[in-house]
Amino acid sequence: MSRFLVHQLALNGLWLTCVFGALWGMPWLGPAVALPWLVGFVSRQASARSAVVLLSAAAAFGIAADQVLIRIGGLEYQGVSDGALFGPPWTVALWMVFATTVSVSLGWLRGHIGATAALGIVGGLGAYAGGRRLGVASFDWADPATLLALVVVWGVGVPFLLHAPDLLAALRPDPAHSEGHPAPIRRVGRGRDLMVLAGKRILSACRDRSRSPRSLATAESRRHG
Repeated sequence: MSRFLVHQLALNGLWLTCVFGALWGMPWLGPAVALPWLVGFVSRQASARSAVVLLSAAAAFGIAADQVLIRIGGLEYQGVSDGALFGPPWTVALWMVFATTVSVSLGWLRGHIGATAALGIVGGLGAYAGGRRLGVASFDWADPATLLALVVVWGVGVPFLLHAPDLLAALRPDPAHSEGHPAPIRRVGRGRDLMVLAGKRILSACRDRSRSPRSLATAESRRHG
């Protein structure tokens, strides 16, 4: 079985588990089933720390996305009260699972942020339409605020998660360039080039500033003062 097919089956299977778990009054069923997949993803990566950071970023984005959809888009989830501070746990689990599969399913779109955003919007609207049809979420398609919230969340979320590993790699210290000089930027696509270059330059500037004579003198005076 191909890697692409395995990831698609996992994502769609976990989506169904999360949705029906919510319908059956078990909102933690999806996250519980997703946990072994997430642990396996971390264990398979060359850098477990980077994998954990990626999943944490996906979880944070999922929490923020629910805030946008609930507060601005007027979306309501099954089993979540109107005054709830956060959305359901299974939506966050789905964003985390999606972060583990997006590089396999959409890796061919790396560097094409516009196309990635457009595909993300179409897929996101389809997923929420399915959830609405099953009764796990309710919202009004005719409300412009709802459509805007969905478009923003998925138009930003999919490109962000697809390129997040590149951003993390750009911000990771490079032992071969420990003197504060950024490593050469490898040609990987227009969109990714810009993000990798920005990350390298920011990291280099921070290191240079911390090692400047003035900064060293200030640190020395504080230590002896």
